[in-house]
Amino acid sequence: MPSGFYGDTHKKKTSKKKAATKPKKVNTNVPKLEKVKKVKTSKKKEKGPKKIVNIICLVIVALVVLSAIDYVLVSKYEKGPFFAIKTKTHSDGGTKEYYGLFYKVIKYDQSIGRKDMEVGSWGLKYYVEPIDYSTLDLALDLNNKPKETYKKISKKFMRISGEVLEGNDLNNELTLHYKDPDGDYTLNIVCKMWSSNALVSDYIKGDNVTVLGTVTKFEMKSKRKPNTLTLKNCFGS
Repeated sequence: MPSGFYGDTHKKKTSKKKAATKPKKVNTNVPKLEKVKKVKTSKKKEKGPKKIVNIICLVIVALVVLSAIDYVLVSKYEKGPFFAIKTKTHSDGGTKEYYGLFYKVIKYDQSIGRKDMEVGSWGLKYYVEPIDYSTLDLALDLNNKPKETYKKISKKFMRISGEVLEGNDLNNELTLHYKDPDGDYTLNIVCKMWSSNALVSDYIKGDNVTVLGTVTKFEMKSKRKPNTLTLKNCFGS
């Protein structure tokens, strides 16, 4: 038996064992990189449409908020409109119509007549015919059905006929009234004149006059004061 036979075979066996125990190297880097790239590109594709949708939503919300602000300013304070587009100017002295987001504003500016602002839906119509009332009829309605009557005439353009109580040049106000003998139906109508040169003191107490103006306020009677209706932008005749 040749020398070193057992030693050689032992070495071969051990080398085979070592070779068998060595782990096989697998190149897993390439698939992983491909997966990451795919995820990144898909995220980028998703971000694009989301950004557009978010921008559109923000624009819609902003328009709704601005429109709501404009509506309140016109209806309560007669300011503006700031976020509506002018579409028409009438040849009555300068009345203008505006359209906003789901609302319409008419800014009346007749040479002699209506000079207030009205806001409503897109179907709001230009209307300058006043509601006619006598001081007697108005006194009875406001005493018997104050809430219903005021709701009917609030912010409306009216023509009221009655007796002069007083004229105040300092406040530029002309006051009409109906005086009930028992004091139950007494009504004062305070007319804030549109023209600063109205010279309301020239009106004589007891004279019968007709006033045109827009109703702005109603105060219920108290112990010291009768029912009082206030109009603005008034003209006397």
